[in-house]
Amino acid sequence: MKNETKIYLADVSGLFDEEVFAGYYKTVSQRRQKKTDRMRRREGKCLSLGVELLLKKACEDFGIRYEDEVIVENKYSKPSFSGSNIQFNLSHSGERVMCIMSEHEVGCDVEQTDKANIAIAKRFFSEEEVKQIQAFSNVEAQAECFCRIWTLKESFIKCFGRGLSVPLNEFSVLTDLKPAGLIQSIDDFKYSLGEYDAKDGYRYSWCIRGEDGDCSIEEVSFGS
Repeated sequence: MKNETKIYLADVSGLFDEEVFAGYYKTVSQRRQKKTDRMRRREGKCLSLGVELLLKKACEDFGIRYEDEVIVENKYSKPSFSGSNIQFNLSHSGERVMCIMSEHEVGCDVEQTDKANIAIAKRFFSEEEVKQIQAFSNVEAQAECFCRIWTLKESFIKCFGRGLSVPLNEFSVLTDLKPAGLIQSIDDFKYSLGEYDAKDGYRYSWCIRGEDGDCSIEEVSFGS
């Protein structure tokens, strides 16, 4: 899968079944098992296991030996493989999990569409983005726009990999309600933004370092 970026999405509700969960649990690394065990709520355990299952599948597709890879984090908590140049990122929300894998630096974010928080928007979004949210009189449309902006910004920050060293209100990710496309960052690299609406009450966004933002999307099912 050379030079390809691939995105994986899944609904983890199938993992709520104890037998199904136990079967998948045996297939992941001890590191992930321990992380999953630390989760108190069943939902959290399923999300923790779910993102790892997507990562495991991505490794298989990209020819990476999942069982041999060690995951490390930089000082901003961005994960990467210690023995491979292939990059990945993970996200989860509600009952959804997301993974992106590429030869490029990448970031992704999934969020459940809830309601627009104008106070948060005014604090973290650009003035242009706040105006785009407030332009909607419909509460659901405001929530949709807010979630789109939030996930796009989050995916960029995760791709950039240096935390909030780039203030969220100093760049815009939506222009005329379309992803702003290429963001010129302070490190002189361009970042390509993308998003996906699965019509499931969630928004999925990603960011790829470079001008080639092409990618494929696969929806994965966790069953018995």
